[in-house]
Amino acid sequence: MKLYKSEILFAFLWLLVDGKGANKVSQSSNTTALHIVTEKLATLSRVTNGIALQKELNSKSFNVDGLLAEILGMDSREKGLVELVKIDVEGLKNEYETIGNDAMAMKVSNLNESEVQSQLGVLGGMEKNVDALKEGMDLDITGTLGNATDAFNVKIEFFNKPFQTFALKFEKLITTEAKDFKRGEYEATFESLKDNFNTFQGTLNLLPSFETELKSLWALRNATYQFGSIEKVADMADLYNKSHNEITALKTNINELEKEFTTIRPILQMVNELLISQKFDLLRDTFEKMKSNDVSNRLFTAGLPEGTKDVTAAFKDLKSKWFRQEIARNNETILKQIESDLSALKKLNENVVSLETSWHLLKTTTDVPKVQNTANLWSSVIEKKIEIATFDQLETVITKIGDCLNDLSPINGTVNLSEFQTLLLKLRQLDTVSSTIHPLFQEISEIKGLQNKEVLKTLNAKLLSQPTDANLVVLQETVKELKGDENVQDLMKGVKKAGDLMGRILDSKINVVLSNPVSNWDAITNMQKILENTSLVESLECLQKEQFDEAVISNILNFGSTIRLFGENYKTDKSAITFFKNMALLKANYEKFINSFAKSRPKRSTQKSIVDSLDNALVVSQDLGKGVSLLRKMRDLHENRKVMVEVTKSGNEVVLELKKVLDTIDTSSFKTQLEKTVQDLDSLESYAKKNSDGDLQKIGGVFEQASTIPGVVVDSRRLLDPVSTSFQTSSDPNIQKSAESFRTLGNLQLDYSSQRSSFKTASLSVLKLRDFFNLVFPAPIVLAPTNEIKTTPEPNNETRNMLLGVGAFLVLLIAGLILFGYIIYNKRKRGDPNSYVHLLESGEESKIERTMKEGTNYVYMPIHDAIITEKYDRLQLCVKKGANVNAYCVYNGLHQTPLHLAVHKGNLKMVKCLIKNGADMTLKDSEYRTPIMVGESDVAMYNLLAKYENKTFLRRIPNELPEEKYLILSEGDDLAFSQKFPEMVTKDLRLATHIVFPVDADGCVVFSEQDLDHMQYLSLFFGPKMMMREEWRNTKPGWLSRRKLGADYNYRVKSVKVNGKRYDTVTRIHQHVQEKRIPFLFGVEAYFPDFKANKRLWTPLKLAMQEAGAIVFCDAVPKVQDKKYREGEEFRSPYYFDNLGPIFIMSNDKENICNQHPFIANNNRFSHFKFLEMVEFLFKFETHHFKLTETQDKTAIEKWDPVNTN
Repeated sequence: MKLYKSEILFAFLWLLVDGKGANKVSQSSNTTALHIVTEKLATLSRVTNGIALQKELNSKSFNVDGLLAEILGMDSREKGLVELVKIDVEGLKNEYETIGNDAMAMKVSNLNESEVQSQLGVLGGMEKNVDALKEGMDLDITGTLGNATDAFNVKIEFFNKPFQTFALKFEKLITTEAKDFKRGEYEATFESLKDNFNTFQGTLNLLPSFETELKSLWALRNATYQFGSIEKVADMADLYNKSHNEITALKTNINELEKEFTTIRPILQMVNELLISQKFDLLRDTFEKMKSNDVSNRLFTAGLPEGTKDVTAAFKDLKSKWFRQEIARNNETILKQIESDLSALKKLNENVVSLETSWHLLKTTTDVPKVQNTANLWSSVIEKKIEIATFDQLETVITKIGDCLNDLSPINGTVNLSEFQTLLLKLRQLDTVSSTIHPLFQEISEIKGLQNKEVLKTLNAKLLSQPTDANLVVLQETVKELKGDENVQDLMKGVKKAGDLMGRILDSKINVVLSNPVSNWDAITNMQKILENTSLVESLECLQKEQFDEAVISNILNFGSTIRLFGENYKTDKSAITFFKNMALLKANYEKFINSFAKSRPKRSTQKSIVDSLDNALVVSQDLGKGVSLLRKMRDLHENRKVMVEVTKSGNEVVLELKKVLDTIDTSSFKTQLEKTVQDLDSLESYAKKNSDGDLQKIGGVFEQASTIPGVVVDSRRLLDPVSTSFQTSSDPNIQKSAESFRTLGNLQLDYSSQRSSFKTASLSVLKLRDFFNLVFPAPIVLAPTNEIKTTPEPNNETRNMLLGVGAFLVLLIAGLILFGYIIYNKRKRGDPNSYVHLLESGEESKIERTMKEGTNYVYMPIHDAIITEKYDRLQLCVKKGANVNAYCVYNGLHQTPLHLAVHKGNLKMVKCLIKNGADMTLKDSEYRTPIMVGESDVAMYNLLAKYENKTFLRRIPNELPEEKYLILSEGDDLAFSQKFPEMVTKDLRLATHIVFPVDADGCVVFSEQDLDHMQYLSLFFGPKMMMREEWRNTKPGWLSRRKLGADYNYRVKSVKVNGKRYDTVTRIHQHVQEKRIPFLFGVEAYFPDFKANKRLWTPLKLAMQEAGAIVFCDAVPKVQDKKYREGEEFRSPYYFDNLGPIFIMSNDKENICNQHPFIANNNRFSHFKFLEMVEFLFKFETHHFKLTETQDKTAIEKWDPVNTN
């Protein structure tokens, strides 16, 4: 308990010394006006964030872990503290200390571990081969060796090179024309046949007897496979001969081995009983995640980045002079009420202090590398541990190892392994060549006509009939006669085949193998007997019988050495103990916090508190907090004005060097942008100076001013490194001198070009807070002084009773009329499509929460996420806040409504909730299935859906988009409107909520092919923004309204004209988008083959089609080889059209495109459109699919045309 109190005291002192006071906004000689304004806005941000948090704390469903993670600087998604609670940290610490102390107390081993492991390894290797050893020693190889000796004496005439030569020459002479021979080659070929004929015929005569003449060779086929066991004997003999002394030495180590096993046993048994390894790794991993994952997106504490220090500061802010006078108007009563409303937040903050302190202690005292080293050591111990039963069995074996090795004797003689291997290689060569050539001889013997002696005799006679010096003409005549003889032709074919086969026989190197005969095989026979008198086989059989396992014994020895190393580490390094203690403290403080939080949660009150009256408080806080954070960075940049000016005055050599270092960035405008930033920041300071004492609107105007400052478009960090680092080593003194300035800029944010919307939303948040605080702290009413006292005669009791009765009746009547009117109004409003015109912008539950894109323009919304993750309380919250219960998303490849998702999940509770809150049961998914069709296989689900199938429930009305969030963009500038309502005007198309267009006398926006400048806005009509007529800017609301303009839905653009044709579909298209229906062009692939040739024309249409859901390809045509065009492949129509092919070809020259690519002509898979045809098609906005309308006409495509893919 003392430890806990000391930690609270430490945390209090730390906050007191290090905390940033909320009241430090008074101007000093060194304080800029921008600094003052920023601190006032920071004060507002902290108070607002406190109110938002209290509002969340008031919610029964609020999960405090996300808030806690942000306060501690963790990523709330990791849920590290929640995981920590599941780990028995104290038990883990105790187990670790027990193992550490026992490991530290282990006796030192006298074993040379590496030597014993080597000895065991040799013995184990031999023991595994004992069966092969016995087989090799008992093998009878006498017959094989005899055949091998005889094989060297076979007739080598069988393997005749001249035979092959004769065959080649004979074929060439018979098949080749004389003109194709080189000079003299013809005569030489003829002469070669004469010279080799006798040798050829001699081999030919031998061939029939190849089986008997070469039988000693054939006996060696596949005969040496069994010599593998003898080879094992040789290897074992060589190993035993070299390792005999080592194995003998093992016998002397047996006693020490037994002692080591006795020492290891108790700690091994303990390790086997613990789960420390898994818990250690889990604990360390939990810490790493909590420490390394900083807050990526502050959902709860955007205005409180310093955690408890900022929460404490927020309470001081409430009492600060500026807030008390300017915001609270010195209304101490309401201030005390707000402070009272924030009591749960105050209590939470006090409870977080000890947790924050223990987390800070853990982060700063944990030596991560040492803890990691200890964890690795322990993992090594775990890897080497074995089951205790196996250990006991091996412990028994150890004592018997010596007995098994007692009779071992050394080898008597020389182990000549080299000579043995040489002879064994010779044997295997004989085996290989005999196995190769036998089928080749078999094939030669089966050649027909090869033994036709009459033809051979004729051939020989013809060859001999010509003398050596015979004339070429005479030789050609002789050959011509041979060619004309069919028998000779047949003989030539047989000889050619035989010659080829003889070539393959000679390729086997049979002549080389037989050229070095062997007659003495003693090196092999002696090797069989070399181990006979050593008792090695008997010893190995003994070990085998005892189930000797050298690998496990070695592992046990490794375990012993590793656990000793662990003990040494435990003795000298206490970082793991410190880590365990601090993690246990963090866990204890977290559990204490959670218990305290559960007890101190505010009770639900029927009376609405002040903090609950701030709508969308968390969103307002987030927007303002982000704006203040950016403004602080801009202020810091301004306070370094001198440095920026110094850099702008740098010489050209500095700019050139900058360009050289940042070669991938355009630095040409760096100085210009920096100079403009200095001017912009000066203007911002000037604005702050004029308005620092103004009201909230004027102070908040600094955000509007800041939104116009783009800064310098460069990643500041690159100015730090590589720029400043490189400049420091430059040989140019001017460049070197500027290094420090660039280092300073590198630590500041320079680029604000993408922050315009953040400043804008922060500005709107200030305006919303102005209105909120004006309601909370109303201006005091000053009554005019008067001296006249008027009296009214008091009525008698009868009159009083009558008046009371009439008054009560009137009150009830008025209340009834109001209630009836409200019900009628609410019902009409629910059915009014104008109530849903801003579904994508209004209300917290319409905001995108996760950016997991599944298709064009479609992302998950909170309502989808609640169903997918099956969080029923989140679904209820979404529905309660007006989430669109019919909004489609893409999940598992399908466009589905929330009701489809809930049916897929089989969640009856969610399905019922959605239906009773207006989910449309007739909507179909992208497979044309209603929810009841999806759930028909689930009996309970089907019955529930059938029960409500014909019933209708009203949707909840979503929050309206407040007028202060309107951002209006006009196609033409309206200076008067911009000056009157500057906060409602934007020039950024991406931010705009409304776009004002000029219309013609009929109220239509006109599109034509001649006005391409106007055509660039085409895509906007298929997006979420509202298209407005110009007259809206000049409207005035009713005298009771607080609005600045008339209701936007009354001044919408409802119609367009395309080349004179009118289409009244604009509001229907806008509703389709806002309702998040399946995109109009879903399932369409659009190809623009002429895009680059007329980019200005096609770009607006391309963007419009993309906005409508088509997949677009520019400067391309479909690929005929695409597998989707093959027979049998699935090919779908567009979702909304059964009368069109899904491949849209966009070209104003169809004939030319079809001539170039004939397969897309006259094929119903491809739909051709000219530019204006597609514009008209889009604005017609007509659907035509029998699966949606339930009726099919003649235009529906029932079968796709085949595509000629050749």
